[in-house]
This record gives sequence, structure tokens and C-alpha cells, in this order.
Amino acid sequence: MAAQVAAGLAPWTRTAGFIANRLKVLEAELQASQTQHGTDAAASQQREQQLQAQIEELQ
Repeated sequence: MAAQVAAGLAPWTRTAGFIANRLKVLEAELQASQTQHGTDAAASQQREQQLQAQIEELQ
């Protein structure tokens, strides 16, 4: 009986493991994306400030 229960649970255990691993990968990808976006935003803001300073010099 226990062997039948274990055999019946095995596919669900593998599926749960796959889902958990996939969630970890997606979480890491999201974190990397957010980090990259933050870097891009900071670089954009710095560039904007540089351009503003150049405009002020020309005025």
C-alpha cells in the first residue's frame, strides 16, 4: 500500500520540484531585469543632468 502511495506521489513530487525550480529561475531573471532597469535609469538621469549642464553653459 505504501509503495502504491509513493508511486502515485512521485509524479507530483517531480512536478512540484520543477515548478519550484522554475519559480527560482523566474525570480532571478526578474531581479536581474530590475537591476538592469535601475542601472539604465540611473545612467539616463546622469546623461540628462550632463545635457542640462551643457545647455546652461551655452545660455
